[in-house]
Amino acid sequence: MKIEHELGNEELIFKFEGEMIWQTLHKYAEKMMKLVENEDFKVVLFDFEDVSYVDSTGVGLLIEVYKITKSRNLKLAVWGMNEDSYENLVLTGLDRIIVNYDSKADALKDIM
Repeated sequence: MKIEHELGNEELIFKFEGEMIWQTLHKYAEKMMKLVENEDFKVVLFDFEDVSYVDSTGVGLLIEVYKITKSRNLKLAVWGMNEDSYENLVLTGLDRIIVNYDSKADALKDIM
């Protein structure tokens, strides 16, 4: 798992590569939460285009980020999640509150 972030004028973008599983994700989660809680932006974006699998830890991370963004009145969007990973959102009901867009452009067009 590789995670990079980019802080723009209005958005915080996290780009993930590999598998979003506990063995790799737990090392990054605290740093990610601090960025989401403390930086100044309007939108949090998750780029899943290069993610092959999302387990319950990845879903849990999305839930935590969603809670923070909601409490700060920010917007959250994800794009590029594959069908198997998105199925985990459907099973947990997160698909009703977190939309999986086809591209960054589609996400920004819808939420900005």
